[in-house]
Amino acid sequence: MQQQDWWQETFPTGRKTLQIIDANGHPVTLSYGEKGQGQPLVCLNGWGCWSYSWHQNIDALSEHFRVICFDGKGYGFSDKPLLQDRSGYQVKEVIRVIEALCDEPVFLVGESLGGLIALAVAQERSDLVSQLCVIDAAIFPRQMPNLGMRMMVKIPLSWVRFFDYSGLARYCEPLLRILYHQGQREIYYNRRTLKEENVHWVLYPYLAFQGALTRLTADSKQATEEIIKLIRFNDGVIAEVQENLEEIKCPTLVLWGEKDHWFPPSDAERLKASLPNAVLKVIPNCGHHAISDCPEQVNQALIQFWLQLGRQGMQ
Repeated sequence: MQQQDWWQETFPTGRKTLQIIDANGHPVTLSYGEKGQGQPLVCLNGWGCWSYSWHQNIDALSEHFRVICFDGKGYGFSDKPLLQDRSGYQVKEVIRVIEALCDEPVFLVGESLGGLIALAVAQERSDLVSQLCVIDAAIFPRQMPNLGMRMMVKIPLSWVRFFDYSGLARYCEPLLRILYHQGQREIYYNRRTLKEENVHWVLYPYLAFQGALTRLTADSKQATEEIIKLIRFNDGVIAEVQENLEEIKCPTLVLWGEKDHWFPPSDAERLKASLPNAVLKVIPNCGHHAISDCPEQVNQALIQFWLQLGRQGMQ
């Protein structure tokens, strides 16, 4: 498949680009796609993911919303600068994307790491977010949830950079596919949803673009440091988000997979109890990557939540 196929087949105008000033103060070009009309619904990706993660959600949601999917800096088809960022850089850059693309408050939807970022955005800029949904959010982590992640952070970044920029990743594609399949066993409950086409597109940026593996490794090391801070010192970006959850006043849907082995449903109960205006829905027989594992249930929950808010607003 050609690199543009997915964008062109998914979005009416294909892949678009947006330049923002990143958290380091430098211009960076991000890739995004949009479909539908109405209130903007902005999708935030999980760890290591890009816009393709939402491929089973876009069509259904675009019947009600202007769906916007974008690749964060360093991921997917967006720029991959070498300069490292401070923890929490994603929050500032998501805010700048929303400001650039949307002229009204958005329905912000984030899954896994994207859920944590969505909560932080809603805290920092409540004027930009009218409704919020977090799906299997990484808000109460105890460690990096996957063995592969924990092994990755032990590899010197200089080694990864050499492997990345030398083009060796393309020669290791069969091994990367095996490792990917093994990792998916942890986040999918319904294994039939994982198809070869999915594997192709999920891995594509890491095989096609220099800098992708380096960025993923650097961000993973940073995330590990933040989790260690949280556990040892109750300090850092994650702790700050946890401590200020009560500041999120907008209607919030907490959506969770019943069979999430990375972040258990007890985290969902804890999160819901910490938010002033939240409802919780647990999806039966669904793993951590709910947007792909149980896309119909996720789509239905999002639409019903939005419709219910509309009905309440008319009363």
